[in-house]
Amino acid sequence: INIIIFFFQAEDGIRDAQESRGLGDVYKRQFEDIVNAQFINNTGATFINIANSRFQNNRDSKYISISNATIVGDQDINCTKLSHVSIDNARNIRINDSSFISVSNFTNYQVFNIERSQFSRGNKGFLDEVSNTYLDNILESKLEHGQNLTIVGFTYGVIKKLKNSQCTGCNSTLIKKSKNSIVSET
Repeated sequence: INIIIFFFQAEDGIRDAQESRGLGDVYKRQFEDIVNAQFINNTGATFINIANSRFQNNRDSKYISISNATIVGDQDINCTKLSHVSIDNARNIRINDSSFISVSNFTNYQVFNIERSQFSRGNKGFLDEVSNTYLDNILESKLEHGQNLTIVGFTYGVIKKLKNSQCTGCNSTLIKKSKNSIVSET
């Protein structure tokens, strides 16, 4: 029996050579238990338990249990259990069950069950179950179930069930069912 192993270095794959699982491999890869890597221009990949790494310009991908990482320019991504992760310039993102993340310059988003994080310059999205978090310059979005938040600039949106929070610059925003919170337009 002859066994042949092929190694491919794809332009739109991970930058380190690795065993291929087939010709369509670049578009349906799963990367697991990796530290100190760069993932650039992957499409349809799943990243599981990745640490100290950088992701750039990936599309239609899943991120599960990612820590101490940077994600830049990714689109159509689904993230679960992020910790100490910075996301910048992302589009069409979904983030669940995460803490200590920083997200900036993002649009078309869904965020659920987040704590101890920071979101800046977000547009057209939904946040639910957010606590101990800083929101800055959020536009045309909806926030439900926020607790211990500092909000600076939430415009043309809806905020429901805010507790123990402070919202400054909540211009043209509908605020409902809030407790122990300070809300001002300037």
